[in-house]
Amino acid sequence: MSIASVMTQSNKKGVFMNFQRLISQLSQFRSRCGCAEVYCSTCGGRAAALNQNMNSDLEHEIKQHMEKMTLDDLIEMKDWGEYLKREYKQEVHKIVEREAEGVDSTDITQLDMFLLHGRRFARSSPAYQKMLTEGVSLAKKNKDESLIETVLLALGERAVEYQDLLEVALEKSRNNKNLHRVLYNKLRETVPEVRGYVGKPNNR
Repeated sequence: MSIASVMTQSNKKGVFMNFQRLISQLSQFRSRCGCAEVYCSTCGGRAAALNQNMNSDLEHEIKQHMEKMTLDDLIEMKDWGEYLKREYKQEVHKIVEREAEGVDSTDITQLDMFLLHGRRFARSSPAYQKMLTEGVSLAKKNKDESLIETVLLALGERAVEYQDLLEVALEKSRNNKNLHRVLYNKLRETVPEVRGYVGKPNNR
């Protein structure tokens, strides 16, 4: 089951449950101060304790689990998904590669979801960058506002290299505050036209 598939909430839960045992194993490790956080700026958290106690058997089991994982699973694992991204970059890139193979690059929804979630874990992978190129082309052609926003988030400051895309985004942002906000956050220093964004007032 990939992120490109139309999945029900129960199906997502069923997929995630396959890795509960792994999460339980990883969660056994705690820092000397007993911190329960995966990451902690004071003691390093469970991640630091796990790295200090890592052995070849556990590492092998982690990698075996990752051979079956999807981007959905990494997201559901929350901070442990972040841990896998940091410590097992090559394996995470393989997950992205498998996901990319199942995405129909002509389907706006599939491509949008893949690019949105994939950027959190392996935006530098060749497979992701290839799909991002497809996303830029489709966004310019179809002018879908959600895909444009996702592509801009993935490109960041590099968006200025795609003038055709930027022109479409600027036009759409006139009536789309979310898109205007993304343009402002990413490009306000280099694109004067986006500096007029004003966030929502603090309604207390």
